[in-house]
Amino acid sequence: MEQKAVVVCGQDEPWKQLRKMLERIGVEAVVEPSCKRGHKVIEHDPDIDVVIIDHAAADNCGITFLDKIRRSPRLGRIPVLVGGRSFNESLVAEYTERG
Repeated sequence: MEQKAVVVCGQDEPWKQLRKMLERIGVEAVVEPSCKRGHKVIEHDPDIDVVIIDHAAADNCGITFLDKIRRSPRLGRIPVLVGGRSFNESLVAEYTERG
């Protein structure tokens, strides 16, 4: 069975490369430019295995998006990975604290 990831990110080259790498290892990557659209995908698709967020996604909502996922009994089980160019120690601490 193929795994499925929602990737919330901009369209710059590193994120395009991530999508290609995921697809090479058999992970279907659903790329969304905003947390709002990413949330709609995971709300309606029970087959999502992981969420990957560029913390500076188009709508700068990574923390809020993570909070929504963690508060949901159904979505809270989905692993969330967060990254980005300007990711720093303070952001790592904040995301870690929220789960």
